[in-house]
Amino acid sequence: MNHIEILLRVLEKANYEYEKVQKIIKAEVEELESQIHRIEEMSEEQFLREISKSLFGVANKGYYTNQRMKTVEELKLIPQQIEYFLDLWVKDKQMIGWIIRNYYKGNVKRMREAIEKLAESRFNAKLLSFS
Repeated sequence: MNHIEILLRVLEKANYEYEKVQKIIKAEVEELESQIHRIEEMSEEQFLREISKSLFGVANKGYYTNQRMKTVEELKLIPQQIEYFLDLWVKDKQMIGWIIRNYYKGNVKRMREAIEKLAESRFNAKLLSFS
């Protein structure tokens, strides 16, 4: 899964609510780290038994742990990406439109809607907290 899909999946799970994003990221990172730990503690025989249950299994523990570590790193970058997008949302909507059109090809509509909903959640939440 690429970083765009990971970002969109997290935002969808959070229902585009800014306050929920961190909790979802934390829960997913903890789950992936737990999976990595379980895989690393398995003997090769246990690992091969488990992986043989999967139709498309790759019989290499390093492959599975590396895939999960890569996803963990992508998840940890999401808060910075979100802050960058929200900062641009306030300062330069034209720029964020250009970035979405050129960087998120194939996901332009989903990404634009996600950022709009997230911005609405973030800024409405801030406005409500001041009243």
